[in-house]
Amino acid sequence: MPGGEKIAVLVLAAAAVHSIKIFRLYFALYGKGVSSGQHLRQYCKTITVNMIIPLKMGDIFRAYCYGYKMQNYFGGAALIVFDRFTDTLALVTMILAVQMVWALKIMPLLYILLIILMFLCSCYLVFPGMYQYWNKYFLKLSASKNRNSILRMLEYFNYAYMELVIRLKGRGSLVYIVSLPAWGVE
Repeated sequence: MPGGEKIAVLVLAAAAVHSIKIFRLYFALYGKGVSSGQHLRQYCKTITVNMIIPLKMGDIFRAYCYGYKMQNYFGGAALIVFDRFTDTLALVTMILAVQMVWALKIMPLLYILLIILMFLCSCYLVFPGMYQYWNKYFLKLSASKNRNSILRMLEYFNYAYMELVIRLKGRGSLVYIVSLPAWGVE
């Protein structure tokens, strides 16, 4: 392919991938009071930062921006964790599919991604019990400013967890399915 055609294919592929990701994140965000125009502005702003800041640290900025728009920073963080989880799960699926089709050896990246997914699943499964234990523990102690702050923080974490539960049960498989074509194009 001549240079101009390669650039055109690259631009079209990037546009297709980002279109899918914009739709996927909006689908996950739906019902949180953020209009499609606000979402598009937030996505464009945060994708630029995400490309500049290494190691996906731009997702912290993305969580902040969406949390600001949702008027709940923990809800914004839960949204981005949900998005990253489904995106990583789709990536692992595509890597496994490619390795099975071409009988390639397993890449070290796959092990790292699987460890991350297992860690996130473990946190998801362990959190309710941990929350109940620590909530009861601090409620039984005599009240103080620090203990009340800890209880408030536990409630914020529980809110974020409940946001994840709602998203995973209601939209998890659909967001995962939408993530697959994005990785197929990439």
